[in-house]
Amino acid sequence: MPVIPFHGKPDCRILLIIPERKSVRGFMKSVVLPAIKSLSRELEEQGVAVGIDFDRNKSIVFLNVFHGEEQDFLYKVSPRSYVQSSFVIDDEDSKY
Repeated sequence: MPVIPFHGKPDCRILLIIPERKSVRGFMKSVVLPAIKSLSRELEEQGVAVGIDFDRNKSIVFLNVFHGEEQDFLYKVSPRSYVQSSFVIDDEDSKY
């Protein structure tokens, strides 16, 4: 499994990015789906029965792990929308 190198401190600007729906769909298709497929192959190599579904309309990735007589496991990765924050810190309110 590849290791992503970490150099220095994290870039917190990523927390301020509000991606467009098109970017999120692209991320789900080009990053999440291949990662789930990779995990699926690993599980299959260990003898675990799995199934992958991808809802193209909603960009949702499903990984079903089948356990025979035990309860099956469903792992889902789905995009969620949030209302963009619009607050501004007022200098008067920020005094300590």
